[in-house]
Amino acid sequence: MKSIKIFLASSSELEGDRLQIERMLERKNRILRKRGIEFELIHWEYFIDTISKTRLQDEYNSALSKCDLFVLLAFTKIGEFSKEEFEVAYAHFRHSGAPQILVYFKNAAVKIHEIPLEEIKSLHEFKEAVHNIGHFPTRYESVEQLKNHLYDQLEKLYVHQEDLDKVEDLPSNRNLDAKEALENFYRPILHRLKKDDEIWRLSSKLSTSPDALPKDASENLEENVILPNHREIVQILKEFSHLKLKDPLLDEEIGKYIRHVAIFETIRRTDSMSDLNPIDLNSPYPQGFKAAIERHIEQLEVELNG
Repeated sequence: MKSIKIFLASSSELEGDRLQIERMLERKNRILRKRGIEFELIHWEYFIDTISKTRLQDEYNSALSKCDLFVLLAFTKIGEFSKEEFEVAYAHFRHSGAPQILVYFKNAAVKIHEIPLEEIKSLHEFKEAVHNIGHFPTRYESVEQLKNHLYDQLEKLYVHQEDLDKVEDLPSNRNLDAKEALENFYRPILHRLKKDDEIWRLSSKLSTSPDALPKDASENLEENVILPNHREIVQILKEFSHLKLKDPLLDEEIGKYIRHVAIFETIRRTDSMSDLNPIDLNSPYPQGFKAAIERHIEQLEVELNG
């Protein structure tokens, strides 16, 4: 059994959100254990609050250094220990490439006059620090949105990668023309996926990037560039599906992608839902799609050049 250790950091004000993540991972583990994968959640509530030879926080930091993923949730403040945990995680990441780091800022209504100035200041300073190291945090407005995005990242980082590691050679179609498959199916899709990688963060409706455009410009970008790009990929998938190598993992990613695009198209044309994103309706962008396409291209190129 491969255990993926996840260190979850947040202030006590987000205890409810942490509990929802824990329950979500428990449900996912029931399925994933059959595939030899398990997510192990670690946060401060799991430690025994007894006398330690060092600070108890040092024990948290030691456990953090052994984790695969560090997740931080923030709302109205950043506590001293959460900030320290982030700094420890980032230092380990720079040194060894682990743990991977995800930062989430909750975006919800608050009574600003009830929040002490020092807490607001701590949050602002932390946001600046995160921005200065080039990390793009994710904002969430509901626990469901948080859970959907987090698990989508877990699939990308661990579940799909585990599947790819177990598959040495994809089954191929003996009658498949490698050159035709590359030219008419795989490379055109990859070209458009790379294009999407470059432009989606420019939409303020999809991203919190500092480079994002104002709302009206973002709407034009989605309608005239992003959605047409998605439609072209869907058309290729329909027209040239006979050129695709047999691979259940890619089939699953294609299904998720088609659902994502259908939901994206629908909500942008429905006034009451136009400010939502596909992830809000449990249809996040399938992060494993591009990796599966690239793997097939690599295999076909070897076959073509061999």
